[in-house]
Amino acid sequence: MLSKEDNEFACRVGPGTPMGVLFRRFWLPAMLADELPKADCPPVRLRLLGEDLVAFRDSNNKIGVIARDLTPICAGTD
Repeated sequence: MLSKEDNEFACRVGPGTPMGVLFRRFWLPAMLADELPKADCPPVRLRLLGEDLVAFRDSNNKIGVIARDLTPICAGTD
């Protein structure tokens, strides 16, 4: 069984935490492309690793994700 400190270390994934930094080095599935069915459809709110995000499809049908405060996270799936 993990100690309370080890459990906190392993379970906290927010920005600036050791596990959060580790997980942000890899691509993580957040949602299915079908959840954004067409260009300019309504954006979808999601929460990933403790961060509030918005996924969208632009007028060129490309998928993008931004932080709710409008900081770019990633765009495109080319």
